[in-house]
Amino acid sequence: MAARAHRRPRRQVARRLFGYRRGRAPGRADIAPTGLRWRELVRVWRLVRKRRLADAFTGEGARLAGGRWNSPGVRVVYTSASLALAMLEYFAHTSLVHAPKDVMAISADVPDDVSRESVAIAKLPARWQRYDPPVEALRTLGDAWIARGKTAVLVVPSAIVTVENNYLLNPLHPDIARVKIGKATPVLFDLRLFGSVKASGAS
Repeated sequence: MAARAHRRPRRQVARRLFGYRRGRAPGRADIAPTGLRWRELVRVWRLVRKRRLADAFTGEGARLAGGRWNSPGVRVVYTSASLALAMLEYFAHTSLVHAPKDVMAISADVPDDVSRESVAIAKLPARWQRYDPPVEALRTLGDAWIARGKTAVLVVPSAIVTVENNYLLNPLHPDIARVKIGKATPVLFDLRLFGSVKASGAS
């Protein structure tokens, strides 16, 4: 009789894939080190204008203007878990009239043992995901993370697609030197996404 193939218990497989034990789903804690480790490289994405490629991962843009999760004067690099989400985040601040034609997409591979923290939606203030959020509360949270300097990555929920995540990188953390920046590639905007151009056929 042929030997039966060895199968790992489902619980063990889940633990290996997602890095947590039963009853300890990630993201339940407030902003604090979870003790969890990614099991493989995490690829994140960022969109920038071509003329700003040199500063794409320095946090300079966020330092000058501030963002949802940081105050002006605080360096943070905003990235997304997928290129599609990165484009949506960019569209949220772009109109058809001002849509730039020199936007570049850059990927970054984060090693599995780079330290990170996560923010739980349940711990965020009401209306955090709106276009007019309680900015001071969110910025205070992000600023405090940078000030502590304990981890290189802060995983936050996307305000546009709340079930997906954005990844804030601390450009001043030593672990950032281990993040591998990919090659920049042009991003072509389909004007139908802006609602002003009708499709001529099936897409």
